[in-house]
Amino acid sequence: MSPAEYLELIIMSRDSIAAGAMNAIAIFTAYVVAMYIAAKQLSVLQHLILSIAYTIFYFAPVRTVVVTISQVFALGAGFFEDHPDEAIRFVETGTPSEGTFIFPLLFMFIAAWLGSLVFAYTLRKEKV
Repeated sequence: MSPAEYLELIIMSRDSIAAGAMNAIAIFTAYVVAMYIAAKQLSVLQHLILSIAYTIFYFAPVRTVVVTISQVFALGAGFFEDHPDEAIRFVETGTPSEGTFIFPLLFMFIAAWLGSLVFAYTLRKEKV
């Protein structure tokens, strides 16, 4: 592939990462707002079903973000391997490792997920 094709794929992947993160934030926000409004009126079964559905829908975009970050690193490695003279222009201080981005991102998403479930459970407990 040409350098322009590599860069275009990396830019498109970056956009996909941003879209996945925004979807996860939107799902998280919708769940928190819905639980804030309706948690006290829900039965235990309804609360459980909503929490399971939320978990499934929340982790789909999170998985997309993580997989796409891995693909971006693979594209970057291919770009450096195929076009080292072009690639050196884009590196100022060295290349970060893949875990530099994935682990903090996963920690943030998982902490938000757990926090939202605890929030919903706390609201549910106030009903009883």
